[in-house]
Amino acid sequence: MVYPLPKHADPMGKKHNQYAITHVKQCCRGLKSIIIGDFLTFAIDGPHMIRTFIIFVLALILTQISSYAMADWLEEGDFFYFQTSLYTTHFDPKDEHNNHQHLINLELQKKSNWLVGLAFFDNSFGQPSEFGYIGYNWTIPSTNELLYAKLVGGLMHGYEGEHKDKIPLNEAGIAPAILPSFGIKYKRVHSEIALFGFAGAMLTIGVNFPIAGEAP
Repeated sequence: MVYPLPKHADPMGKKHNQYAITHVKQCCRGLKSIIIGDFLTFAIDGPHMIRTFIIFVLALILTQISSYAMADWLEEGDFFYFQTSLYTTHFDPKDEHNNHQHLINLELQKKSNWLVGLAFFDNSFGQPSEFGYIGYNWTIPSTNELLYAKLVGGLMHGYEGEHKDKIPLNEAGIAPAILPSFGIKYKRVHSEIALFGFAGAMLTIGVNFPIAGEAP
């Protein structure tokens, strides 16, 4: 025998279900924040949208030209490298320090281990900055090409106003900079720890786009 439920009954547990749905949504938002995190915040933030769009277009172009050596200065064994920041720490942290660099870094690494790159980032004081550089990559012996060291040098711009003197030789708003880093590579994925002087270190992750050679 089936007894009808009273009108006030909640056979589907709607209140419980609503609570569960709300909890799931909160978890999803938290997971989204963890996965997308600062990069999405950077991408949709007004002052950074043009930069993000330009880098996105460049990345699309790189995925195309990396399939075939389309210029004399590209050869099989070269690769384009794209990386972004995961974590930053300052060795002598202060309240004014910014640990969210929103790094967008593009490199061309030659078969000879020489490289050239351009980086866009927010500096330690939250100011949009740029760093153009050349450098060299050393594979650490006896690591089966898994570990490497990198040294780059170039010109940095972006430290302005009251923070102009935070980096040496920044009289004209553009200062020379040398940055060492140590990396690990597995197939096409890289992760590096870059040291910015004695001020701090940044952990990055990236992927390379190898040059495949001439079109058949």
